[in-house]
Amino acid sequence: MNEIQITNDLKIDYDDLMKVVDPKHPFTLANILKICVSSKIPFMDLQQIIHCNYLSELWKEFCDNSFKDDGEVEYLEVFFSIIKFEKNESESFWQFCGVGYDGKVPKDLKEVGYKNESSNYRQGYNLSLVPMYKMGNYQIKIGEEAYFTDWTSKAQNITKVIKAQPSVTLVALLESIFFELGMYGSPEERNKQIKILEKRVDEVKLKNALGTEAVEKILKSGGKFDGESVLEKKVKHPSQIPNDPPSKITHMKAKSKLVHPHLTEQKEDNDKGEKLLDFDEQ
Repeated sequence: MNEIQITNDLKIDYDDLMKVVDPKHPFTLANILKICVSSKIPFMDLQQIIHCNYLSELWKEFCDNSFKDDGEVEYLEVFFSIIKFEKNESESFWQFCGVGYDGKVPKDLKEVGYKNESSNYRQGYNLSLVPMYKMGNYQIKIGEEAYFTDWTSKAQNITKVIKAQPSVTLVALLESIFFELGMYGSPEERNKQIKILEKRVDEVKLKNALGTEAVEKILKSGGKFDGESVLEKKVKHPSQIPNDPPSKITHMKAKSKLVHPHLTEQKEDNDKGEKLLDFDEQ
């Protein structure tokens, strides 16, 4: 098999794109960024091939900042997924996500009653809102299993594990990674989306603390949600300030509709656990 090992010194060319990535040789997200910006392939061509117009911005974001580990993710993973939709339609593709530590249930799930801390539990993390300096040094693993998910109304999102490690070409690996990283566009556009989500979280927490009617009055009087300052400046009575004011959303915990396959074994024990992963439902 014509394999390729991803290293920091690798200079990829067109022929390398169709080579199979060696799953046993460790590499990080920073290695992926480096081989792209130092590629022998013309920069504009590579961006079109992997459908990402922000390679230089992502690399700069990683280089210009110190690595910050949130302590939630153990490694990053690219895994093969097959999804069946209605009318016998299906789609297969490689997905990219963060994977939490064995048996560690995130604090936000514990707070709402998720108590299952079995050793086979792993939290899946969406990475589309995570800056490069928060995950650039994480190792990327190629999933040792594939997953078939039935999204039809009859099956109600049932996932089956396929005990086989599919081979992934370098171009498929790059496409899956940068599809996720470029979900919201450039780092600047992504940061704008983060601020929108932060305000949404602050608004929900403030409504929970003060009540919807009180918050609506603040908005009608010209108040704006800009983080914790809402509580400090817009609320007149100290008795109205909750003990746990709205906090900034932790980017590594940003919710999405992604349910990592590692969680499917827990479905029968706690159906609510999967729904909590959908940010739009909160």
